[in-house]
Amino acid sequence: GRARLEQALEAIERVNRSAPNGDRFLLQARCLANLERWAEAAELLERAGRLLPTRPEVETLRATICRARGQTTGAELAEQAARRLGSERQRQRLDLRRRAELVAETDPPKAIELLSVALRQADPLRDRDHPELARRKAALLGDPLEQLLVVAPSLLQHSWELLDQADRVLAASWVEPLPAAARTRLRERVRGDDRSALLVVSLAALYDALTGASSPEWSREGLKAAIRLVELDPACLPAQLARGALRTRVGDPARALRELRYLRHAYGSSALYQFTVAEAAAALGQGDLRADSLQKAVARDLPQLAARKRRSAFLR
Repeated sequence: GRARLEQALEAIERVNRSAPNGDRFLLQARCLANLERWAEAAELLERAGRLLPTRPEVETLRATICRARGQTTGAELAEQAARRLGSERQRQRLDLRRRAELVAETDPPKAIELLSVALRQADPLRDRDHPELARRKAALLGDPLEQLLVVAPSLLQHSWELLDQADRVLAASWVEPLPAAARTRLRERVRGDDRSALLVVSLAALYDALTGASSPEWSREGLKAAIRLVELDPACLPAQLARGALRTRVGDPARALRELRYLRHAYGSSALYQFTVAEAAAALGQGDLRADSLQKAVARDLPQLAARKRRSAFLR
């Protein structure tokens, strides 16, 4: 709401007064635009543009502000600039990805560095190459939490395919629950209604639960985060999946299965979705649905299926 935007704007302004930064000027301008304070937004955007001259999102926001102020020509010029800069940055990211591929086996730290540069140039919600860049970087990292932090931003794109693709990376490394210090770190990341932070907590609790050794308290925390994220973003399929899986874990498989069944048309082709349905069905003693869902998970090549069945309190 408006009050939250005002609070966020005040916080960014305080930081920018002591440590001016182009990204924060851009964020200030976005907040002002969302508050329809167009003249102030335009002024901050000019400062952001001087520091971030190659960023297409500066020109995209400039087009929005120009249109709101009735400046049609300015808006059209900004849109053209955004398309040009976007194409240039996409070519740069492709070059960085190819260079990373060449050194991935011989010099993994260098490949991680190149992919990190590419990811900083990509928008996780708009740029189609972001998920692939994120997965490539995650595959080179050894720590499962670091992997999740890399792939999570693009999972807000509302795509079950992206979650299943990320699952292929995470399933191989997430074999035991996160240590307490890592869970504390994630709790501290959640500030207000930050969707990305809520998704990370939801999925971290889900992947901990899939190890078969997670605590009920952590599952409840993850469920709370997933429920809140679904309230904020009802189309967020990964959050809905985490909500269903964690409901089963905390002892409410009937509600979990009801909610999961609403997703079958949007999510039915997901291997992880089918495994989640199988667990809820098993918890309710619905043997036919359990068997059918597991068969679909096998057909969709769910990674680590045998190990996940063995760890599951419902499928052993």
